[in-house]
Amino acid sequence: MLLSALEVPETAPLEAQYGAQLAWSTGSRATIALAQEWLRSCLLSHVACVDQKKTTAFTRKLPSRLIKLGSDEPYIVNTSDLAYDTAYLTLSHMWGDAQFLMLLSANIDQLRVAIPSEGLSQTHRDALSITRSLGYDYIWIDSLCIIQDSSSDWRSQAALMASVYGNSSCTIAAASGTGEGCFIIRNPLMQRACRLTEGISTQDSGVYAHPYHSSRWGDYSNRYYINNPILKRAWIQQERILSPRILYFGSEELHWECCSLQASESWPGGQPNPEHGHDYVYPLKAAFATQLKPYRDWDFDDYHAFIYELWHYGIFEAYTRAELTYEKDRLVALAGIAEVIQHKTGMTYAAGLWRELMPAELLWMNGEAPKPGQTHLTDMPWQAPSWSWTSSTGYKRHDVGAFWKVLRTDDMIYVSRILACVVNPLVNEDQVLGEVVGGTITVTGFLVRLPRTGVIDDRGARGHVRFDIDVSKFDELFHLCLLRFRDGEGRAANEGLILTRMEGQGQSAEGEEYYVRVGVFVGSYLLESGCVFDGLEEVCVNIH
Repeated sequence: MLLSALEVPETAPLEAQYGAQLAWSTGSRATIALAQEWLRSCLLSHVACVDQKKTTAFTRKLPSRLIKLGSDEPYIVNTSDLAYDTAYLTLSHMWGDAQFLMLLSANIDQLRVAIPSEGLSQTHRDALSITRSLGYDYIWIDSLCIIQDSSSDWRSQAALMASVYGNSSCTIAAASGTGEGCFIIRNPLMQRACRLTEGISTQDSGVYAHPYHSSRWGDYSNRYYINNPILKRAWIQQERILSPRILYFGSEELHWECCSLQASESWPGGQPNPEHGHDYVYPLKAAFATQLKPYRDWDFDDYHAFIYELWHYGIFEAYTRAELTYEKDRLVALAGIAEVIQHKTGMTYAAGLWRELMPAELLWMNGEAPKPGQTHLTDMPWQAPSWSWTSSTGYKRHDVGAFWKVLRTDDMIYVSRILACVVNPLVNEDQVLGEVVGGTITVTGFLVRLPRTGVIDDRGARGHVRFDIDVSKFDELFHLCLLRFRDGEGRAANEGLILTRMEGQGQSAEGEEYYVRVGVFVGSYLLESGCVFDGLEEVCVNIH
């Protein structure tokens, strides 16, 4: 146990931080009452949460279907018959391999009459119970509100995720696992703090002993983040950022998350040391609420730097580490966040990248070396272009200095231009944020053929390459230089893409070559010696 002395403002009784009474179950009346109080307080007094909802719920539109909790069995309703401001909750959960009732083309008429409770998973039943306890009549559950055997319905509903979660009053997250339900039985003595009264004469201060993991929010959030399977899902990132409020029914206790407060049963008044540790997503909620605005209202460099940092360090890297059951969902599971950013900033989204941040945006790299035989993802109905990070599996990142590459300073020179960027949606032009079947970037730059030795310059140059896929089968590779920067110590560096010719394409009518991306490179050289790209003519290439 750890001893901790904490000074608490007079307006916040000590028990509000440390003396919380925990029940044996997270489904107890006391626990649900705490959830009700968090929700009530947020709805009435959290200005930042109102601002956040204005950002993520930029259109007041209900999901196509909701579950109505009647006096008897629940049933599915079409929202076209409901008032536009009907309040509802949403459920975030892990499907896993569990077998449970789903909405299908064959049973939709039946479920509009009644949803039999015996077919529901324990998680679904608990979510319905929580919805009633919080005073709501409607809830959205993906498996029961999207027709699961209809690809067209799935695509149309998946395109509405920004609206579904953004307009929700609160999201219930079954954080402990798949099909296990929301509620858990626990020993409250393992979670709550114990006040030491010996020698303490006043009620205005106190010494409490509590488990070490809850002594600092940074330590606690690391433990919570690592131990909760739902937070490792790729889809949860979108759900957390877009939902104005989330109640986590975790493996140890209940947690609350909104723009203004992170709290738990152990810390019902909020964490005293709000360090977020390994949790990269929560800080983005506030950024979405207060800082997303049209790019014309920004200083050019500040705007690009902020969006670049928000997207790559807050969303992109954490997302590519997360678990995704179906590779086809790689773009779909981010579409809601992309829609919000695109709507608020006026930027152009292109298969996981932003047109306005190119060419620096193109310099993502694999977090680890490709496996032997690894290729682009081509064996699916959808196919991301090779210049998109979604074209191959695994963790992706930008290098440490990537933040500065969007700043057009004297030391950072773009030697390339993006002439065109076209993305081909899988279904229709209205769904450009989701699944795609390719795309083309037309870019100018300096192009050098790379010998099989991998050495393109022997004049004191040094650098490295990082491949996206196994390139052993390719006869020739090319370096396309995109930008150049100086380090202030007599050296400079070129950075760009590694390309190979696209098989069977030849040249366009204008004589432009067709290529696919297979990696990135960076090469440092002495300014006085020059580099291999010096003196070359600019060329125009199409990258698919």
